[in-house]
Amino acid sequence: MKRAAIYYDVPSPPHLRTQMVERFVERRTPFGSDRDAIRHWLRQIYTPADQSWLMICPGKSASSTTLSTMFQLQFGTPLNTKVASSQDINPDRVFHDLIETGIFRRMIEVEGSDTAFDTALRLCTVRDPTKRGISAFNYLCSTHDIASPWLLRERLRLSATTGFDWDKHSRTPDGFQRFLEYTQIECAAENGNIVNTHWRPQTRIICPTLYKPVLVGKTENLQPFFKAIADRLDRPAPQHEIPILNQQTSEGAHRYLSQSLVKKLLTDIYADDYHNFDYPTP
Repeated sequence: MKRAAIYYDVPSPPHLRTQMVERFVERRTPFGSDRDAIRHWLRQIYTPADQSWLMICPGKSASSTTLSTMFQLQFGTPLNTKVASSQDINPDRVFHDLIETGIFRRMIEVEGSDTAFDTALRLCTVRDPTKRGISAFNYLCSTHDIASPWLLRERLRLSATTGFDWDKHSRTPDGFQRFLEYTQIECAAENGNIVNTHWRPQTRIICPTLYKPVLVGKTENLQPFFKAIADRLDRPAPQHEIPILNQQTSEGAHRYLSQSLVKKLLTDIYADDYHNFDYPTP
């Protein structure tokens, strides 16, 4: 039985990655000549061995669910392999291991993949920035609850930057405000790519004026998105509704949004996301 291809070669070496970055500099990207930013952006784009599609899934926008579905569309079978991790608290992290095991790859790791940039089906997922911000905060608090090393860097920087006290501020309106203040500070830093992708503005990750997604999946209603992908790739669509994986609730939303400064911070930080992806501001 003929099967879809996976990667068997090693990822492209550094000099070829540098050449790809230079080709994108010539495209006059929104990153200008910031080669580090271009390189970082190319790492966010995933592609299969046949390069029939490209995909960007910002953190906390159903990335696990979308990778699961793309595996099923690509290979015709659901992925139910299980793995436990002492680092990542995501119970569905196995879908992200698809990138590290050569099932899919980061675009910058695939020699010549930029030649398919204009012809491949370009996909991305997005989420309501308000709900995503709350979900990201609750996710960060979950790592503290179980003393996980996951996102430790961010927890330490949050405390140092804003005086966040994990005994007092976790899952509180004051804590959420401090989290947003920290995010705003990091976004304004010289290299905004240091902002964790679970709460970095989605526009910064996707860069829609350059990437120009053909299909955009909204986390709030993904089934039509998955069906549209199957139709465009001429592959059987999943016959059952895909469950949302690694889902964080918007618990505390009403309390978190009770302060006007919180709403202003959300609107300021995620202004481009609200505008570009047609979501209402809080």
